[in-house]
Amino acid sequence: MKLKNIISDRRRKDMKSWQIVFEWEDILSDILKQPLTYNTDFNVGFYIIGKKLKISSGFQLVDALSKPDKYSLYFEMTAKDHFTHSSKHNIIPVIVDFFFKREELPLFYQAFRNCKLILISSLEVYDFLVENKCPLNIRHFALSISDIYKLTEDSTFDKKYDVVLPGRPSKVMFDFLKQYEKTHPGIEYIYRTDDKNAMTYASNKNGVIGEFESREDYVSLLRSGRISFYTTPGIDGGEKRTNGFNPVTPRFLELLAAGCMVMGRYPRNSDTEFYELDQLCHNIDSYTKFETVLDNLLQQKTYPKESYIKFLNKHYTSARANLLISILK
Repeated sequence: MKLKNIISDRRRKDMKSWQIVFEWEDILSDILKQPLTYNTDFNVGFYIIGKKLKISSGFQLVDALSKPDKYSLYFEMTAKDHFTHSSKHNIIPVIVDFFFKREELPLFYQAFRNCKLILISSLEVYDFLVENKCPLNIRHFALSISDIYKLTEDSTFDKKYDVVLPGRPSKVMFDFLKQYEKTHPGIEYIYRTDDKNAMTYASNKNGVIGEFESREDYVSLLRSGRISFYTTPGIDGGEKRTNGFNPVTPRFLELLAAGCMVMGRYPRNSDTEFYELDQLCHNIDSYTKFETVLDNLLQQKTYPKESYIKFLNKHYTSARANLLISILK
């Protein structure tokens, strides 16, 4: 299979969650020597009185008649259950989030049946599909972190805070932290406030420290913390949203690239094994363990840089570009 371009949504999506996707696209475009083009298609789907009607099948049948000689790579943030621009015959979709239940799989199979190749980011999801005899041509293509954040022996960060909590931390972990603070009042941590209109962060010691709206500000915030928390999305209240799936998100890679020591909560599955969480992130199952681990980490003078460098070298976007070359062969 040969690529002809990488289709990007950067002219249509201004959400901050898409910035990391655009970083992947830039690296892949550079290494694979493929131009970036901009998505002008609209999803093919019909909604009447709140119900989705599966009348996109006609469009899908017409689409199946074409025989492309080259393909476009496209990151699909969430797998759809109906035919869209991301499941056209000439698209190789990279599916980021996949939360289908077993009984819903026929909808996924139907929606993506025209695709000659589908890249699945989560190894847990890939294994789930294989176990359920997925009839589509799927390959595992894990998420990554852009090479622009490459950690090296010369990397230095100004670690101003004991703990930095990006985004919305697990309620279990945040409650543990507040309990810890009662007996360790000297700890300083940074957390996101309840301001829904801005990415505002505050210190438990000094109040609001500012807004961190840009990607650069976000990365700078991560780099300012010695320790951070990471939890997979399907625990501590996320089970319903993910239908029990627990993929490892890029935030874990971002924390390591920022030189943070990591503690959190996650299950043992093929995705957490692939990303070696048991080696790099202390798994917390009780307050007693939380207190012991945090005490130990606060006593450490620095993070294990050599281990982080070795690990991250396997997960930069340039490594995924090389993987994609081998898959396409």
